[in-house]
Amino acid sequence: MKSLYLILTIVSLFFCAGCFKRPVTMRSDKPVTKEAFDKKHLFVDLSSSAHSIYYMLHAGATKGLDFYVRYDVAPEDLDLAVEKIIFWGNAQVLESQEYPRRSLSEAPPPPTPKSQYLPMPWWDPDTIVNGYYRGTDEPYGLMIYVDQDRSRIYFYQHG
Repeated sequence: MKSLYLILTIVSLFFCAGCFKRPVTMRSDKPVTKEAFDKKHLFVDLSSSAHSIYYMLHAGATKGLDFYVRYDVAPEDLDLAVEKIIFWGNAQVLESQEYPRRSLSEAPPPPTPKSQYLPMPWWDPDTIVNGYYRGTDEPYGLMIYVDQDRSRIYFYQHG
């Protein structure tokens, strides 16, 4: 039910942005709590230990979707938190995409935010020293960069 609500919300955002020819942008460049993030109705199922959450969501009439999220979790929740994001991503596109775990050296470079989204000093997955990647660059797929030293997750979605 939650995934259906998410899909309807995203479709509504795209429809409204298309009707009014105005992009929809929501962001927090200061860390927010999970409760504050949930109140923004972004419907991303983050781990219960998620904290220090930063995000930037842009849904444009003709420019598609860009969604950047960075957050920290309890170290013991790190791998499960990544699984939750993958489950959420698959539920919203009604597919079951595989996201094999790969080393950072095998990963594509992290996406660089477009100039109109800058500054985004919190989006720094290129600083990860010890971590891994799970993702795809397919539209509406997820690119997930995991920093095991800081127990931090970065994910990007575009469409």
